[in-house]
Amino acid sequence: MTTVATILQGPTKYLKNLGLYYDYLGTIVSTWENEEIDHGWCFEVIKNKIPSNPGIGNLNMQTVSTTAGLKLAKRYGFTHAFKIRSDIYFSDYDKLLRNLDYTKLNFLCYHTHDGGYLVDYICFGPIDEMLLYWDYYSEDYSRPADVQLSNKYLKNTDKKVSYILPILLKENIDAIWIKKGINLRDYAKDPLFTY
Repeated sequence: MTTVATILQGPTKYLKNLGLYYDYLGTIVSTWENEEIDHGWCFEVIKNKIPSNPGIGNLNMQTVSTTAGLKLAKRYGFTHAFKIRSDIYFSDYDKLLRNLDYTKLNFLCYHTHDGGYLVDYICFGPIDEMLLYWDYYSEDYSRPADVQLSNKYLKNTDKKVSYILPILLKENIDAIWIKKGINLRDYAKDPLFTY
């Protein structure tokens, strides 16, 4: 049986009202030991120790907290996970879940800047495959975080990926990035983003 954990990764600043969108049995918040959270709608909360080296663009902070959420979801028996920044929500999460490709990793889109990289603010797939992508620690400050993760995954596997942006467009689903005040569907208007 396929079961999906929702992993909200990052600071808790924007979580107050996200229970309206992610009030699911498998919602895991993976944040930091210094973050405050008192939202009863979460299935589980993980407070991670902040890495001594946060990494370029907080890469190591992101991978540590995401990997912790994925490993917990796997221990609970979930087969798939949807990693979402803790400041993003969807207008119809159920519809989005019904349209994802459950056989491979799904990323928002591909950005062609800086040699190209997978846009991983939102990322869905089988948990073991998600761990192949997210289980990473880097001391490299010469390459952007997204480029490092994408290169590690795409160059070391023969796996293909799917993209979420065309689903958002086709199914008329908004993906609101609260912190930036934008709808991620609008990335389709920028020629640097492909899918």
